[in-house]
Amino acid sequence: MASEKRPIELAASEELVRNVINTVRAQEGLDTSYYKVFAIGFNKTGTTSLSTVFQKLGFTPMDGPHWRKTSEWWIHYQFQAFSDGPPEDFRHLDRSFPRSKFILNVRNLDEWIDSRIEHVRVRMKEPKYRAQMSGGKLPGRKSIRNWVKRRQEHHADVLDYFAERPDDLLVLNYITESNAPERVARFLGKPTAGLSKPYVRSTAVTREHNTLKNEALIRETLEEIGIPREHHGADVLIPGWSAA
Repeated sequence: MASEKRPIELAASEELVRNVINTVRAQEGLDTSYYKVFAIGFNKTGTTSLSTVFQKLGFTPMDGPHWRKTSEWWIHYQFQAFSDGPPEDFRHLDRSFPRSKFILNVRNLDEWIDSRIEHVRVRMKEPKYRAQMSGGKLPGRKSIRNWVKRRQEHHADVLDYFAERPDDLLVLNYITESNAPERVARFLGKPTAGLSKPYVRSTAVTREHNTLKNEALIRETLEEIGIPREHHGADVLIPGWSAA
């Protein structure tokens, strides 16, 4: 199911009400054990699977774009763990919610680009989505250049912000790290016993594992903007490359 179509519980359940109360208590310094978790990496990095891990660890997850806007404070109060794309202002979330933990969820660059293109390919089967696309075409070189630039800037920004607070940031490649759920659990102070690695997709499979459906386009574009082949799989920062 497309992330923006995932339901939001408008009628407050007991769990959501409890999160609101705990959030206020934490902000007022009355509860020093409650905290929130924000996965602030880009989408198509295993965010749906990561949300499943959050749930297994006992958090109330929100997986979808609804929480990204700073103005959606009511969603931030109702839920405890958030994923599926970077928020407008992760600094605001850090200031607003004491003791929050942040995860920079990453993925190999070439696979991430390919997954994004394929996500659009699947979504374009929906008439409403296709009508919103510029010219009704799949992302090309310009889109890829913009994606890579924004990704490099965002990753560098997050790493710089948390440079003096290593206990508050976990950099995680959920897809390649076999022990990803255990790393998340340890980072959040949760038990790891019996924790398996779920892999849940938000869109249908369109390519074979470890292959790139748009390889020629991706390789050519990355080389055009000065990223050598040996760095096409960089998952956090692209070595020696400036987004300027």
